[in-house]
Formats: sequence, C-alpha cells, structure tokens
Amino acid sequence: MIEEGNRMNEKGTEPERIAALEAELAQARSHLETLQQENDRLRKSESRYRQVFENAPISMVLINTDGYCTQINSAAEDLFGLSINQLNQQAAPVFDNSQLAENGTLPYMQRAFAGEAVIEPPTTYDASRDFESGKFDHGRGHYAPIWNAAGVVEEIVEITADMNVFFAVQKELLQEKDRATQERARLLSTIAEVANLLLRSPDYITVLPDVVRLLGEAVGSDRCALTQETTEPQSDKPAVKLLNEWCRAGIPSVLVGSPEFQAGFMTDKLAAFEQQLLQGETVNFLVADVEEPCLRAFFEAHGCISLLIVPILVQGQCWGHIGFDNCGEARLFDEAEIAILKIAADSIAAAIERQAKEDELRKSEALYRSLFEISSEGIYRWHLDQPVSVNLTLHEQVELVYRYHSFVQANDALARMYGLEKGEEIAGLRLATVHQQSSEKTLAMMQTICRNGWQIRNAESEEMDVNGKKRYFLNSIISIIEDECVSTGWGTQIDITELRETQQALLQAEQEQTTELTRANEALKRSLEVLATEPDLDKFIDHVLGVIARQMNAPASLLWLFDASLQTVTLHLMHINDQACPSAQLRANAAHSQQLRLQKPNWVFRLDQRQPYLLEVVTPIFTQASCTFLNGMGIKAILIIPLWFGERLIGSFALRLSEARTSQPSELEFVQALAHQVTLAIQLSRLAEEAQKTVLLEERNRMAREIHDTLAQGFTGIVVHLEGAESVMSEDPEKARSRLDRARQLARESLAEARRSVQALRPRSLETGNLCEAISRLIQIMSDDTPLQIQFECYGTTQPLPDHHESHLLRITQEAVTNILKHADATHATITLTYTQAILCLQIQDDGQGFEIRSLKTDGFGLVCMRDRAKEIGADFSILSHPGEGTTICVTTRLDPEAEQHD
Repeated sequence: MIEEGNRMNEKGTEPERIAALEAELAQARSHLETLQQENDRLRKSESRYRQVFENAPISMVLINTDGYCTQINSAAEDLFGLSINQLNQQAAPVFDNSQLAENGTLPYMQRAFAGEAVIEPPTTYDASRDFESGKFDHGRGHYAPIWNAAGVVEEIVEITADMNVFFAVQKELLQEKDRATQERARLLSTIAEVANLLLRSPDYITVLPDVVRLLGEAVGSDRCALTQETTEPQSDKPAVKLLNEWCRAGIPSVLVGSPEFQAGFMTDKLAAFEQQLLQGETVNFLVADVEEPCLRAFFEAHGCISLLIVPILVQGQCWGHIGFDNCGEARLFDEAEIAILKIAADSIAAAIERQAKEDELRKSEALYRSLFEISSEGIYRWHLDQPVSVNLTLHEQVELVYRYHSFVQANDALARMYGLEKGEEIAGLRLATVHQQSSEKTLAMMQTICRNGWQIRNAESEEMDVNGKKRYFLNSIISIIEDECVSTGWGTQIDITELRETQQALLQAEQEQTTELTRANEALKRSLEVLATEPDLDKFIDHVLGVIARQMNAPASLLWLFDASLQTVTLHLMHINDQACPSAQLRANAAHSQQLRLQKPNWVFRLDQRQPYLLEVVTPIFTQASCTFLNGMGIKAILIIPLWFGERLIGSFALRLSEARTSQPSELEFVQALAHQVTLAIQLSRLAEEAQKTVLLEERNRMAREIHDTLAQGFTGIVVHLEGAESVMSEDPEKARSRLDRARQLARESLAEARRSVQALRPRSLETGNLCEAISRLIQIMSDDTPLQIQFECYGTTQPLPDHHESHLLRITQEAVTNILKHADATHATITLTYTQAILCLQIQDDGQGFEIRSLKTDGFGLVCMRDRAKEIGADFSILSHPGEGTTICVTTRLDPEAEQHD
C-alpha cells in the first residue's frame, strides 16, 4: 500500500489520490455487504436444514467415509432406540458391521459412497443386540451421496422410512387371513360332520337337533333355526313351520315371541324376503337396513341385529330354510361362508330326498311283499344256471331251459300247488322235475314262450307235484333279456287242476260244483280278510319308544292309548331296558298291570294339558304300592307327552326317569316331534282300517250278487234239465241225452261266468255281441226244453252303453227269468228292450200266479240284487204284481251321456 501510495504521489496530486482511495473503499464496502448477505443466507439455509433434519418424522443419519455416524435426528433415535454414540458403538464402522452385511444393507451404502443414489428393499435391523433400549425395526433405506466443493463424496445420508406399523398391520392382516382360513376350515369340518350325520342316520329327523346345533356353533351365531315351508292350518295360506332350533345360552327361543312358528307362521309377514327364498336365493342383511317398519320391528322384537337365511332346495323347490340370527353383534357373511353353508343346506336336501325315496322304496317293497304273501296266485322268480341265447332254435332253447332252469323264490301259494307248505321249499326245485315234458300242451307253451320273446300270458301247462299228482296251471311269464341272452325272470301261476277235473266229470257236477264253489268262497273270504288286516305298527312305535328312552336317558318308555267312547285307558306298549315289551305280554302280565294302579287314574290323560308335564312318584298321585314298586326300580319321576290329533286326545307317552329333572326345550321338541309322528301313524292306521272295512263290505256284496246271478241261477237251469232228463230217460234216451248235454253246457257256462265274475270281468255273451244278442242267447239257453215260452222283442236303434250298465241289465234279466222258472208257474213271458233317443227301457212280463207285494215282509235276495244293480247304474226299478195276474218288472235308464254326467 505504501509503495502504491508513493507511486500515486509520484503520478498525481493529493485530491486524485483521495478520490481513488474513496472509490476503493466504496468497492470494499459493497463486497463486504455482499459477503454479509451471503453469510446471512447460509445461516438461514443451515437453520432451515437443521429444523428439517431435527423435526423430520423420518429417520435421517449422516455417515462419513470412515463409516461413522456424524449426525442423527430424533426420528432416527426413536427408530433405533439408540443415541449417536450408542449407534456408533454398535454399528461403526459400517463397513465391518456383520448385521448390515447379513440383511443386505451394506452393498447399498457402498454404492452411495461411490456417488449413486439408491433405495434398498424392505429389511430389518436389530438394534437391541448390544443395548436394552435398542429396538428391532423394519425399514427401507434411501441412500444418497453428499459432495464437497471439489466434487468428492464426503458423506452419505441414510433416510429410512419406519415400516414397523406397516409390517404390524401386514402381520395382523396375515393373522386375520389365517384366522379366516381356520374358521372356514372349521366350518368345512362341521359341514362334513353334518353331512356324515345325515348320511348315516336312517331318519334325518332324529339328527336335526344336532345339525342345527353344530351349524349354529360353527358360524358363531346366537340362534340357528331350521324351518319348513307349509300351510297355515286355519287359513291354508303359505307359512313356515319351525322344525328345530338351537339357541346360545341366554338367547330366548323364537317361539317365545312368535309361538305360531310351532304350527305355521304365515309368510305374507315376511313378503320382503320370501320371494327371494322361494327362488333359491340366500338372504343376508342387517336389521337396521330393513325398510319396512313392521318387519324391522318383528326382527328387533326377537333380539336380531343381523340375519342370514339359506334356502333348502329339494328337486328345485324351496323345501325350507336354515336361519342364522346374530343378537349381540351385527355380522354379514362373506361369499365363501355362504357358499359353505349352502353345502350344508344341500346336504339336508339330499337327506330329505334320500329318505323320501327310501320311504317310497319301503312302501313299494311292503306292498310287493304283501301281494307276494297274500296272493292266491302262485308267484315266483326263476333263474337259469347259464344264460340262453334267444337266437338259438326253438328246440335248442327249450332243451337248455329244462337243463338250466330252477326256482329261486316263491310264495306259499305256489308251494301248495306243488304239494308243499312253504315257499322256501320251492327254492332250488328244477323245472324239469315238475314239467310233463311229454305233454303236447306243455311243449307248445314252452315253444310259445321262446317264440314270443320269452313272454307269455295265461298259457296252460301240465305238471306233476312232489307227490306225483298231475296238476294243470295257467302260466304268465316275463323274462329279462340282456345282450340277446335270457337269464332270469318272474312268473305267476293259477292252479286250474280242479276246474279241469270238474270238466272231465260233468255228470257229477252238482256235488263237485258245490264243493268247488264253497272252496272258492272260502279262499276268497280268506283273501279279503288278509287284505282288510291293518298293518302292524307296534315295531315302528317300539322303535320310537326306544329312541325317546335313549334320548331322555329314561330306563323305560310306555305308550298308553285312550278310548274316549269307553273312557278307558290301555297300556299298549312298553320299552324297558332297551327291549320291547309288546301288548300281548303286557296283557298276559296282569300282576304287572295291577302294580301300575293309581289313586287318580286320569294322570296319564289330562284334557287340559297339551304340553309335556312331569309327575314325581309320590303319594297321593300314586298309590303307596306303586311308589314302592317304581322307587324299587329307581324311578323318581314320569314325564308325560300327550298325543293330540287336532282336538282329540288319543294317547300319551310316559317316560320313567331316574330323577325329577327339568327337560331341555330341545329335548321336549324332539320328543314331541316323534310323538306327532306316532299320533299320525296311529290315526292313519285307524283311518286305513275303516277304509278297508268299507271296501271289503262293498266287494263282499258285489261277489254275493255275482255268485247268486251265475252259479245259483246256473244250478237252477241244471236242475230243470236234469229233472227233465230223468223223466224221459227210460222212454226217450236221445231226448234225455240232449237234456244232459244242455245241462253240461249250462254248467260249463255258469262256471265260466262265475270265474269271470270273481275276476270282475264282463259276461262272455256281452264280449261277443250287444245287449240284445246277449239277452236273446240267455233266453234260448234258459228256456230251452222247458214248458215256458218266452217272446223277446228289441225296439229302436241299438245304442252302446257302458260295459257295467250292460252287465247289470243282463243279470237283472237273468234273475227275472230264473224267478219265473222257479216261482211263477207261468207258461208265457214277454221281454222287451226299447231304445229311444234318451231312454232305454227293459220290461219282463209273465202270466204266472203273481203275488201280493205288500204281503212280503222282506225282499228275497234276488229282488235285492235286482234293485241294487239298478241303483248302481242310476236306473229306475219297479215291480208290479197281483195274485193271479202275473208279474211285470220294469227297468228304465238314461242313454244321454250329458244327462248321466249331470246326474
């Protein structure tokens, strides 16, 4: 400066020098101000950086090239739980830290020191290895280099996001997923258990309480109910009926608020959901979301917050529903849960369908077995040891049949045809043993069977029974053909041996025909008695008693029946110690019955009580002797379950209990459901018995008329001809032989008509001609070679009538002619059959001795038959007669179908 001043002194004057100095000073001041401003800006920038660094919610750590932390913010201290000194003690230098090498962080730090900004994947760091305050954290580091003015990396910054919350949430989600998976697995396991219960149980009704309990517990609902679509008893409107219900402890039954669910709750109250359910759709809703106020109030009254209703579809129709009620916490089921519960509904539907089919099969088998056992026809199943090809010649097929054919199964009727007692004795019998193979009739039958595709109807055969007696049978056979080979089949057989023998000895017809008729009537009577016998329900009822006893842990269960008309009580069945004690044994054990006498005999039948009630074994309800007897067996109480059918009490179950305990509602519902089944079974059995009695009476009356109008009248004609033959036997043998031939013909026709009548077939004469022709033929047969002259006229255009109308009119004519021959002492008779457009009139008039109708105290059987026949076809019947003036019978019926239908 001195040298520069000297130079200025040398060059210029003092003022110039001063001015130069002032200019330099101003420049220096300006530069100083600029430096001061830059310094202020740097201080502000550093302050902002410090605030950002310290207050950042994300961890920030500065690491120098030696691998030590030079600065960390509070977020980093919170993340690691360590101070900078603790962190350096544990982690520095980072290049030698094994944990950073193991978790994959070190390579990303090295890349940052090399000048690259990098982001590592999520990883973990355990800062608690050396310090108790350290934490195990999840993070994801962002590493960036920091350069100096020379462009050299002096430090790197580690910015780490705290992912502990994320991983905690992720862990919770995984745990929730695992829990849901376990819940679904448990639900699927429950569904499998339900399906197994339904599959193994012979009666799905018995396992429904367990099914609803398992489902309710599995899904965590407060109430699970199984309902069935039905109709309300009084209005016959659509309704749902509660079958079974499970409730969690403290949750009331739906019957508490809506007892009508027991018999039928009308679905119009649930119209908002019923249509969806009928279409097979699941209903899953919150009660608060129900728009209809009344319906929402209905659910709230039962404590429901949310519901799931799954329909049970049987053959595409809504059979019922499974309902899951949540009363404590609202819950909407997800699709996976609903899909699983639909499997449960399908399992119940499958059990219902299976049992319905099994019931139908059992009924069908029972009907077949009844027909098989009570049939008067022989019924059998046959088998060929080796299949026979239907493509062989007739001779080859017949030969192989006799070689391989044997009886497999037969009823007692067939056994008796071969001189045996039981159908089991027929099993294994060879066809070649019983068939008369030399018989042309039998050979023709066998060839016809083969020719007609191994089927035949009413073909006659000659065979031998086990005693060597020749037998004659009418055979009907059907076979099973597979792959053009026959191996098995069924057959029926009617024994016509007696009929054939009767035909061969017609001159002894009267005795043999009478014997045959008596035998036929007895056989028919036995058949009708068997048909009218009611099914034995004791086994079924005993099964129910056993189930109830086991369910209620009762040593014994009893069925009492009440006769309201006689006001009597009968102990019908007892199931004790898991064994049946039928009514016959109870009646035989009078001493046992005496021990059950009570001071008040109406304890079993209380007309004021429809629900089960409990009686303790104490006096004065029971006698002292009864108390001693029951207490000796360990019986302390008796539970009574009334059996009501509508408003009529028909009986009750009595369960002997070893302790006086209060039964659970589910137990009582189960017992009442079985009691209801037994009630229906008893009532249906009684109704069936009454119906069978009615049908039997009608059939007996029909057969009586048919027998009277065939054999009885045939015998009358036979007697007339036989007496005529006897009177001219010595004088005119030819005429006598003619009369015998007529008697033989009449006997054959009478037998044929009797057989057709028993089989409810039309008279043969009506099958080959109309009513006029049938009456004309009847008159010719009955009046031939008799002193009675009958004139028959048919007027108008013959019109067809229903078969049973023509049969009844022909039988009325036959009865009238028989009465003329037997009682009228007439020489002439006139029969007219007049057809008009709408009316048919049958009139029979004779010139006999007549009678006073009013003098008859009762009509003879013949007049009763004629009146009954006229009544059955809706015809008017009248009879006019006076002593000495003959008799006129008139039957009038309508021909107009519309008029007949209107009547």
